[in-house]
Amino acid sequence: MQRLLLLMLREGPAHGYGLAARLDVLGVERRCRGRIYPALRWLDMKGLVTAWWHMPDYGSARRMYELGPTGLATVERLAQVLATEIPLLGDPLSAYVVAMARCGAPDEEEAHAS
Repeated sequence: MQRLLLLMLREGPAHGYGLAARLDVLGVERRCRGRIYPALRWLDMKGLVTAWWHMPDYGSARRMYELGPTGLATVERLAQVLATEIPLLGDPLSAYVVAMARCGAPDEEEAHAS
């Protein structure tokens, strides 16, 4: 989940609910939503993303996430790996989303986080 979120944040800052909505559009199963916020917290703790509170003119405050320099470098390396390892599937992000659509195997980081 962390890698997928990093790839999505490459497009710009987002809040968790917005990322969840994008995962729905991409076909990632709804049961995976429970993994989004722990993954975002892990990315923040590791310095891959920066998190802050956005106070809109109306509604509730939202925790926003944005790639930090380390996260951007990680995402660029990941995109290169995906582009070279999955050339037959076309767009690397699309290929990764297809692989994650059923929640996939836990990321390495998730396995070591416990």
